[in-house]
Amino acid sequence: MRDDFIQAHTQSSNHRREIDASASCGCFHCCAVFKPAEIEEWVTMTVQLCARAAALTL
Repeated sequence: MRDDFIQAHTQSSNHRREIDASASCGCFHCCAVFKPAEIEEWVTMTVQLCARAAALTL
């Protein structure tokens, strides 16, 4: 379980292409799963806020 968390956290930045190419993405802060098109704010070109929790945990 810990390895999964570490991998998720490692992949939580610099991954816009991966998110844009995915059918869904999820937040490990609020556990919401949604379509990438629902992301309303990208802090930078590669860092985004969760569409539900407004946290940097996507």
